Amino acid sequence: MLLRTIGMGTRSGLLAHSLLAALDPGLILYQWHELGHSLKELADNWADLAHRVVTGDSIPSTEYST
Repeated sequence: MLLRTIGMGTRSGLLAHSLLAALDPGLILYQWHELGHSLKELADNWADLAHRVVTGDSIPSTEYST
């Protein structure tokens, strides 16, 4: 409902589910333990994903390399 309120259109439910999927505990544990990402990095990445969905822009960051 929040995404629809800010004008994300009729697919706002799908976007909301996509954002929630990125918070799946199994995925987070895999990214943390197996891939070696820090919890701060995972949290920052999720915040960037949500920001991109809402604004279409990325949050500038040079803290992590890709």
